[in-house]
Amino acid sequence: MEKQFSSYDFSDFSLMDLKTLVFKVFSYWKWFVVSLILAFFITRYINASRQRIYSMDSMITVKDEQNPIFTSSTNIAFNWGGPSDKVETIKTILQSRSHNEKVVTESQFYIDYLIKGKYRLDDVYGQVPFKITVDTSHFQVVNQLLKLKFVNPQTVEISFEIEDKNDITLLNYSNFKKQTFGLKSNIFRQKFSIGKIETDFMSFDLDVMGSPNPKEEYFIRFNDFNQVVNGYKNIKVNTFKNGTSLIKLQLDGSNKNRLVDYINATVSVLEKDQIESKIRYAVKTKAYIDTLFLAMAQDLNTIENDLGSFKQRENIYNLSTEGTAIFEEMVDLDLQTKHYQDRINYYQRLESYLKNNESLNENNIPVPAVIDMEDQNISTSIGMLIAKTKTKENLLQTVTSDYPLVKQLNNEINLDKNALLENIANLRKESKNNLGVNQSRLNSSQYQLKQLPEKEQRLLSFERKYAITEQNYNYLKQKSYEAGTAIASNVSDIKIIDTAKDTGQGPFKPQTGFNTLVGFLLSLILPLIYILIKEYFNTKIHTVEEVENNCKIPILGVIGNNDQKTNLVVFHSPKSVISESYRALRSNVQFLFKRDQKSHIILTTSSISGEGKTVTSLN
Repeated sequence: MEKQFSSYDFSDFSLMDLKTLVFKVFSYWKWFVVSLILAFFITRYINASRQRIYSMDSMITVKDEQNPIFTSSTNIAFNWGGPSDKVETIKTILQSRSHNEKVVTESQFYIDYLIKGKYRLDDVYGQVPFKITVDTSHFQVVNQLLKLKFVNPQTVEISFEIEDKNDITLLNYSNFKKQTFGLKSNIFRQKFSIGKIETDFMSFDLDVMGSPNPKEEYFIRFNDFNQVVNGYKNIKVNTFKNGTSLIKLQLDGSNKNRLVDYINATVSVLEKDQIESKIRYAVKTKAYIDTLFLAMAQDLNTIENDLGSFKQRENIYNLSTEGTAIFEEMVDLDLQTKHYQDRINYYQRLESYLKNNESLNENNIPVPAVIDMEDQNISTSIGMLIAKTKTKENLLQTVTSDYPLVKQLNNEINLDKNALLENIANLRKESKNNLGVNQSRLNSSQYQLKQLPEKEQRLLSFERKYAITEQNYNYLKQKSYEAGTAIASNVSDIKIIDTAKDTGQGPFKPQTGFNTLVGFLLSLILPLIYILIKEYFNTKIHTVEEVENNCKIPILGVIGNNDQKTNLVVFHSPKSVISESYRALRSNVQFLFKRDQKSHIILTTSSISGEGKTVTSLN
């Protein structure tokens, strides 16, 4: 026969084939039961043995906040104007290595607190009745599991075992230097009194906060600092809504207490650093002003003594009406001269910095310490230059200098810098002109001064020097007060909306419901796939229906397997099932012949020997 027999042929699909397939699948019901039982136990083991992973989050907002008691002209916490990228900067800082190093160092998050669980060592940070405080000036053994067993409320036994060599690695958490220490034995065990624990390879304070279970074995581990920091750099920092200053912090881990403490600690460190950064100019300015203030106070005291001595010695105490007018005019001109001279000096320093520095750093740009910025375009232009420089530097970390956007930024920076330098040059020129005019008026006043009597000239000179010094003294005193007030009452740009908090959140990994569903589906699908593949490649005939479905051949009878010792079954076992099968076959064969047909020839054949031709013919 050219057509190959198959129990299920997908090319000739019919409703009868589907029914046959369904019954065939149901005939393997035991496989499905076994598969379901195995899937139940496997998914239960997976759900129980997988590490529970939790997620904690916090919400903050970032805005440029100023203390309302200051105005733009009196606020000593100077900040360059221009476009602000505060939110993106904060997001970058929170994921930076330097920031996370501060957080890990301050709270010593490199210490693991562990106990033996059913499947692993479980992190029990915040759940143990003791706390470890590392002596950062001392070298500590790292990546080694230390077992703590509390013998009594005053004594603890610390032990550990080294598998290969007797050498252990030590790390100093203050300077991050490493060294190797050799132990005399690969097993260390020693009892210590509660409190200061110190050996050649570790030093920390053990503070007991409850009643440790003497039957419980606790474990601690000092981890490698860089590895811990790299792990916490994966904190997720995203803008809560596009176009807003809301930032959401999210951290995943196996211990909710550790996640809550770390997120809150990273926000606290950020807030502290931002305040320090915000008032850095005020701190520097106050220190500079205080230095000038002390020198000015000494000069004022000296001039005051000299003035008093002169009046007493020369017996002249007051200026004449003409002298008073000249004195007031000259003092006013002297103050204006100093004002223009300070402004010229500042413009020169700012111009020199812009010409000699390709990359602008807001912490290094000369800022106006004791003068007011009359032209706000200067601060705005510098702010734009700083923003574009930062953008270019960020791009250069991932692209080359030939990148089109980098070239465009370079052109814009050069154009803006040239425009700014031209503006500064014009302002410096204007200040010089005003200084020249002021100096001419001062020379005219000097001429009028010479017309006064000599004693009055000398008294006016002392009074003039004293008045100028006193004016500068009072001005510096006011600026020092403003700087001190700005430092003391600075408002943070970071505002916490939601702190990280354990409110009973369940783990998001493993997904027990999903795992159970997948296990159930696989327990049905895998046996079904196996059955379909097995039946598809099965070429044996198992039922009469398979022959009828695949071939246009009438079925005369079905003979079962002969388990008798003789081939002549009909004679020796006439009541057996096989004998009845042969009698039914004989009857069906007779119905094939016509009554008037004289000769009847029957051919019995098969594909190979041993398939029952002879036995069938005999019986």
